[in-house]
Amino acid sequence: MSEQRQALQRVLGFQPEDLDANRSGQLGPRQRAKIETTKKQYLIGGGFFGIVLLIFFVFLVRDGFTGWPIFGMCLGTMLLLLVGAVWLQITVLNADLAVGSVECVTGPVERTIRRTRTRRAGSSHSTRTTRHYYVRVGEKSFKVLPQVYNAFEDGRAYEVFFLPKSNAIVGADMLDQAPAPPEG
Repeated sequence: MSEQRQALQRVLGFQPEDLDANRSGQLGPRQRAKIETTKKQYLIGGGFFGIVLLIFFVFLVRDGFTGWPIFGMCLGTMLLLLVGAVWLQITVLNADLAVGSVECVTGPVERTIRRTRTRRAGSSHSTRTTRHYYVRVGEKSFKVLPQVYNAFEDGRAYEVFFLPKSNAIVGADMLDQAPAPPEG
């Protein structure tokens, strides 16, 4: 197995039997387990931050903080947003698991990094740059982690398997075609 195939397998967390299932349009056993683990991580992370926010609120109220009604509304809004975000992520993953199928797109990969600049809170001139990594195959674009981005090679043809609801890449295989020569 080539080094690049191993890199894809490592960063996406699949096994050859998962790719066999993907080629049949189904999720593989390791992919299902990984999605279940991701759901648990969302619950644990969301629960942890929710508890931290509640403890912070309790200490403020206990110490005689007088702005608690407004702060309480802000905290409540933050908790609702947190619960909503966790619920949405888990609902989408549950929908993908319920269907149990994957979709496939095949073709040369185009990698892009989009940078966004945002102003830092409380500063009129300090900015923060965030990088967003994308892998495009044909008309389908995927937002990915940097290590997934680095596992693909521009111009090389791949078979990419993804979840239809969450648009998450669960498997990929390099096709035997060599990368296209750079234009120019």
